[in-house]
Amino acid sequence: MDKSKLIDLLSKYDKGTCTKEELVLLYRFFDAFQDDNNIWDTKGIVEKERIRKELSKKIKQRIDFQERNRKSISPLWKVAATILFIIGLGAMTKMLLFQKEQPIEYERIVSNDMGIKEVALMDGSTVWLNRNSELVVAKKFMESEFREVTLHGEAFFEVAKNKNRPFIVHSSGFQTKVLGTKFNVKESNKGTEVALIEGSVEVNANTEQVLLKPMKKAVFGYGNDSIAIVEMDMELELAWMTNDFDFKNTKLSRVATILERRFHKKITFEQSELAEKKVTGHYQNESLNAILLSVTRAGNLDYKYKDKQHILIFEPLKNNSM
Repeated sequence: MDKSKLIDLLSKYDKGTCTKEELVLLYRFFDAFQDDNNIWDTKGIVEKERIRKELSKKIKQRIDFQERNRKSISPLWKVAATILFIIGLGAMTKMLLFQKEQPIEYERIVSNDMGIKEVALMDGSTVWLNRNSELVVAKKFMESEFREVTLHGEAFFEVAKNKNRPFIVHSSGFQTKVLGTKFNVKESNKGTEVALIEGSVEVNANTEQVLLKPMKKAVFGYGNDSIAIVEMDMELELAWMTNDFDFKNTKLSRVATILERRFHKKITFEQSELAEKKVTGHYQNESLNAILLSVTRAGNLDYKYKDKQHILIFEPLKNNSM
């Protein structure tokens, strides 16, 4: 916006003749200072939001001041004062952008291959890390405007409610923003999934933003460039966290899928029709081998390890030569 157009716009504002479009242009004038990408792109989401809020607050204060003093200040002085405000706003923007930032220190919490790791955060939230996952948390987690963490792998979040300080989970290509809720985030080299159990979350990927409802799952990646919303299977979604399995006339194909998710093994069937057999059983704090022994015997079947990660379920009478 050139100087003459700005002065004309400010004059129209003081006369009360601005259109809605012109008001938006004026109120958001400070956005022009974001055009210097070499500066702006160095700022993270928290820093950008802080700057935007400070500038918005200044604009609101200026507009409120003008409204209170509209009758006592001459039009010429109003225009002059507003121009000085805009100039000062530009200086403030540069100051905010260039002010020296202290390096942020992070704590990395890692779960190993042996089991699930429970993490208690300082705000009262709890995170359960799946095996071979990592949670990155700023050491000054409680001092920032947002409660931000970064996840590599998979975790279940039970977030303490705080409407003034949203909780943000960064994962590969995905950002999940919540106030207080329960949800599962799974990141892999193929894509990212967010499954919502309770409350509501806002998920962002690229320029797309979606508000997720309970019992729904947002999926991004896996060959797609947009967020897909699908139904969430809570038993299957949270199978990796449980040690309590209750199968009631359940197909072996589903039993295998649940056990794969919990024990990180691949389970296949020698013949596809074997997967249709149904089993019933309750298993609490049982090992994978104990569960497999029980469910296969219930269906007159057997199992064996083809290698460390691959289990094959078969019908013994048809495999005497093995």
